Amino acid sequence: MHKVLITQFAKDNLKFIYEYYKSTVSILLADKIKKEIKLAILELKNEKVDWQEDDYLRVLKKEHRRFICGNYKIIYYRDSIKQITYITDIFDSRQDPINQTG
Repeated sequence: MHKVLITQFAKDNLKFIYEYYKSTVSILLADKIKKEIKLAILELKNEKVDWQEDDYLRVLKKEHRRFICGNYKIIYYRDSIKQITYITDIFDSRQDPINQTG
């Protein structure tokens, strides 16, 4: 079973998502979205779960992968030697990642 670490950048983006929904819709929806994202991230503890490679990040040569949780894309890569999965980004999948400023 892999350990899952969330980078500060991904944490900041999750906080941005939470604060956005909290201020524009409701705290209940903000809590629901945050909970769904965190539950999805827990799936990555299972090293047999492997989602689609992310085309935009191929140049980094770390085999970044992505998966969708609702309207959100979660980007991660694995260090199989250390058995750690790093969550590097979380953002709205309806937005072009190149234009993401979260």
